[in-house]
Amino acid sequence: MQSLWTGLSALNAASSQLSQVSGNIANINTVGYGTADSTFEDLLTTHLGGEATAPTVAGRYTQPGLWEGTGVMNTQLMTHFGGMGLEKTGNSLDFALSAENEFFVLKDSNGQTLYTKAGNFQLKENSNGTANLVTTGGQQVESTNGQPITIPKGVKSIEVSSNGQISYGGQTGQRIAVAIVNTPSQFLRSVGNNNFASVQGLPSQTIANSAAGSSSGIHVLQGYLTTNNVDLTNEMTDLVKAQDYYESNAKAINIANKLMQIDNQIRP
Repeated sequence: MQSLWTGLSALNAASSQLSQVSGNIANINTVGYGTADSTFEDLLTTHLGGEATAPTVAGRYTQPGLWEGTGVMNTQLMTHFGGMGLEKTGNSLDFALSAENEFFVLKDSNGQTLYTKAGNFQLKENSNGTANLVTTGGQQVESTNGQPITIPKGVKSIEVSSNGQISYGGQTGQRIAVAIVNTPSQFLRSVGNNNFASVQGLPSQTIANSAAGSSSGIHVLQGYLTTNNVDLTNEMTDLVKAQDYYESNAKAINIANKLMQIDNQIRP
């Protein structure tokens, strides 16, 4: 019976990996998409004592100190942000960041702080004629003072300097907030729509351009987008491996089932 549960856990892990690889391939053209990667671990192992396989009529015993595995599971889905390039678009509402650990700061409809690499923003007009800078999913892009970025009524275009400072018609507006999250693969989790939330234990992130007149080393690039880092060759290889993994464990379950059928037919 344990062989069935072990095989089932492996099928679940393989299915999860297939979904992860398929998601990477599906986002080959998505702006600022970071490649997702699965990690696997053994489930609890069971220590079998000397009597575990030794009924009174058996001529064999379990060897001392034997540990039997109980399966495998997909323990963590990590996103990798390294290796992303830049694409020039010339669109004044497209923005990119220069470093792997830099993220635009967003606020969703529930007030939750989110982070993203995707800087393909747009203006959402309000009833009073002003407009807010938002993502394609409608999340508000945050300024360094923690407020939504608002563009005054009648402004048709904006200019943004390398430290995130917005200007229009000779006037100075808000500044686009940029957060530095060290080791983002460890401290950020995907929440969909190419957005990320912090996990428990995230050290206080640095709003890198919050100091007046200082860019703190960041570079906001207007008219550029951060490309994804999906390597289609690697993903297709991983897809084949995951499929083989799934099929192998399906066969193992089938063999275990046949052995159990044979065992049921044995008469004492």
